[in-house]
Amino acid sequence: MKISIALCSYNGEEFLGEQLASIARQSRLPDELIVVDDGSTDSTVTIIREFAQTAGFPVKIFTNEVTLGVTKNFEKAVLQCSSDIIVFADQDDVWLPQKLMCMELEFARDTRVGMVFSDAVVVDERKRPLGYRLWEQVRFTGGLQRRVRRGDGFRVLIKYNVVTGATMAFRSKHLDMVLPFPENWLHDGWVALIVAAVARVNLIGEPLILYRQHSRNQVGAARKTLARVARSAKLHGFQGFYTLAEEYSVVYRHLLTRAGTAAEQLQLIRGKVRHLTFRANLPRKRVNRVLPVFAELLTLRYSRFATGYKSALRDLWTQPTKVSCCPEPTWPSIEGNYSLVRRISATRLRPLLERIKASPTGSRLARGMLWSLAGTVVSRALSVLSSIIAARLLGTEGFGEFGMLQSTVGMLGMFAGFGLATTATKHVAEFRNTDPDRAGRILALSGATAVISGGGMALALYLFSPWLAGHLLAAPNLAGLLRLCSVYLFLSAVTGAQYGALAGFEAFREIAGNNFVTGLVSFAFVFAGIVIDGIRGGVWGMVASAGFSWVAAGLTLWAVAGRARIHFIWTGIWQERRVLGTYSLPSVLAGSLSGAPIGWLCCAMLVNQPGGYAQMGVYNSTNQWFNLVLFLPGLLSQVVLPVLAESIGDDGVKSGKVIKAAFMANAATTVPLVVLASLASPWIMAAYGAGFQSAWLTLVLVLVTAGVMAVQTPAVDLLATNDRVWRILLFNCVWAVMFIVLSALLVRWGALGLATARLVACLVQTCWTVGYVYCVFWRPRMRFADGRRPLPCHCEKRSGEESG
Repeated sequence: MKISIALCSYNGEEFLGEQLASIARQSRLPDELIVVDDGSTDSTVTIIREFAQTAGFPVKIFTNEVTLGVTKNFEKAVLQCSSDIIVFADQDDVWLPQKLMCMELEFARDTRVGMVFSDAVVVDERKRPLGYRLWEQVRFTGGLQRRVRRGDGFRVLIKYNVVTGATMAFRSKHLDMVLPFPENWLHDGWVALIVAAVARVNLIGEPLILYRQHSRNQVGAARKTLARVARSAKLHGFQGFYTLAEEYSVVYRHLLTRAGTAAEQLQLIRGKVRHLTFRANLPRKRVNRVLPVFAELLTLRYSRFATGYKSALRDLWTQPTKVSCCPEPTWPSIEGNYSLVRRISATRLRPLLERIKASPTGSRLARGMLWSLAGTVVSRALSVLSSIIAARLLGTEGFGEFGMLQSTVGMLGMFAGFGLATTATKHVAEFRNTDPDRAGRILALSGATAVISGGGMALALYLFSPWLAGHLLAAPNLAGLLRLCSVYLFLSAVTGAQYGALAGFEAFREIAGNNFVTGLVSFAFVFAGIVIDGIRGGVWGMVASAGFSWVAAGLTLWAVAGRARIHFIWTGIWQERRVLGTYSLPSVLAGSLSGAPIGWLCCAMLVNQPGGYAQMGVYNSTNQWFNLVLFLPGLLSQVVLPVLAESIGDDGVKSGKVIKAAFMANAATTVPLVVLASLASPWIMAAYGAGFQSAWLTLVLVLVTAGVMAVQTPAVDLLATNDRVWRILLFNCVWAVMFIVLSALLVRWGALGLATARLVACLVQTCWTVGYVYCVFWRPRMRFADGRRPLPCHCEKRSGEESG
């Protein structure tokens, strides 16, 4: 195996002698040294010629009459190389004696390796170490190094430019692939990326050169500071991303004309260009960037082609120097369809997106869903994270006690809220455009009722806490904490009514912002409280976060209602009391027979069993994932309710489309999450600490239950907006009776028995609810081929008809 060194020089007399001497001291001498000088005006060429006379290997010197620049100069140098391995060399570095020997060994060890590169010690002009290495500076971490060793070099290099020419070598058989070098690329980055696209890349973890930093470096490795990064971002704005996009489009076109490039690599480069073009075209106003940046995060392109959330935050903060308008580069055609995702996108997703954009209803649903998703996904993720941390800090029994406190507050919160959230959503959406005064009275009525009902339930909890803790929860030590929870109960009831009104105004952007901020605040407060004072500290954190959420929701509602020119009208609010009887009361009764109260009763059965609080800890941990799966259907329900309410009185076509879209959206969002989380259930439960891992089957049952409940959510929304709340109450009665009876029979098996009981009850309720909606709303609107409609499922004889 022969080795050629390609060295380019230009006015390098100050440091060139040291570099040449270090090459001559190699334990494995090169087979040839190719030096191309780019028209130096100092003594550089003289130094090279003097060295050639005494070197122990051939030295070939070429001089350019016209300056070519660093990239084209290196291209000329590699064209003169005749060996198997080509090693780049800069004129101002110093090689360690073992460099060529180590690189030759790496190439000999694996014939599939097309390129090798190493680390370097960063030094100053006098070769004094600056205290860090090259890989540390370019953030080439241990994880990235392992990925390169596993053969994932191309994905790493398309994301991070971690290869420096002075530290790399490559096989000359790839010259046809890398030539010519484009002028808008530096030679090292170009060669590294092209070779990685067609061959394996390997690395040497030890430094093999002294990488000199001085005032005349063309490309250096100065240590980055926060101030340096901030100045660079402010100076270049987003325009630099378009320059990068053009550079990577050159890579794409180059590889497209070369045999041996895998389709996967081409698709990755196209994805990189699209991501860079997206960042180049971000809006000038920071607030307008939030949604597109969040959507790009969900596609994982920030993680695949940038530094993940760090790059996203930088894009939200950076202020461009001018408004960018950067078109995406045009693409040469590729024969064949290499991506199933691309085929699906072309045939399914793009037409669907165009239909959504063209439909006012679809646009409202999509806009509301995205904004709701943007704020809540963070708070839900933090909720799961905080539950894992709390479980590890408190243990199974302590986490069970903490979960029982949360369940008790949730149960009483159902009554304290008095169904006012959905009441406000439905009636504010219905009257904000047609009768603003009535909408203002309903706003005032819902607020006043929330204060009364929330205050009453909070007072009841405070007074009866000792009895509740001692007789029903079998834990007298929780009495003081239950009294503290009464404050949280009151604040949550009032806040729920406020958010219901905001949903009625379709203020999904404001709700998303509040959810994002309050999620962060709640995580910080609860985590800090548990660390400081265990369960009591966690409850204090809940109270503090509820107070923050109440203030934020109140200020937001005041601003949104003002923009809509709807004000709280306190005079005459009693004349709107009918909404409490026809909507709020059946809603709270239906709620009393749904999740929180019935779930609390079954949990009370569980904690009264031997070892019950340890099992409650397991059940509470799985419920965090239950809520995580259902949060997307819950968000969609917030969006669907006002849209359905506004469509009351039409021919049913619009509401039918909304419900169908909601069913499809729920299935698309919940089924993948349920499947993936079920497969990972042993590892998920292990994250909660000792005592949780064996309960993975409980988590699977809870996840399936959440998926079943997601299916019926749009059907319940349709019933609610058509004033069929009493029907919902009936269906919930069936669910409640089945859940309680089955829990009493299966509670001896702990959390697993409770999860099984809930799953069976939910299956029966879903079948009944969906069947009723089909018979009453869907089937009557169907038509046969001859135009006839089918008979209703529960048709009655018309008056005057004779019985047959």
